[in-house]
Amino acid sequence: MKNIEIKTTQNVVLQYELADLRDRILAFLIDFSTLVFGLGLLITFISSAFTGTALELMMFLVICIFIFYSLAFEVLNNGQSLGKMALRIQVIKITSGKANFTDYAGRWVFRLVDIYFSFGGIASVMIASSSKGQRIGDIV
Repeated sequence: MKNIEIKTTQNVVLQYELADLRDRILAFLIDFSTLVFGLGLLITFISSAFTGTALELMMFLVICIFIFYSLAFEVLNNGQSLGKMALRIQVIKITSGKANFTDYAGRWVFRLVDIYFSFGGIASVMIASSSKGQRIGDIV
């Protein structure tokens, strides 16, 4: 398992263990399956309870939940989604400071390219070839 050393502003060196590609994929699959299952239940309820314009607005809400799930969880849970919590993985900032909204948003924007558009191919290659185990969203 690879480790990374981060030097803090107080000149303290912290060592973190980098998450394996396998753990990251498993965390993504946990997140994705939880999201699909939860949204499936929500859609079932919405389609039986609403009609017309209200149904369209509720479906828009479902789409927003799907799109912003990873960003919201990372921002609200200090870099952890449900899958990351299950596997004890956390997003940290390589410059030793606490990751902020802009850091999470940068990761989230490039998630489309890294994971969804390439079916995880670009992210897998970048994580495997990067010395710090980063994908494009992490590097940005």
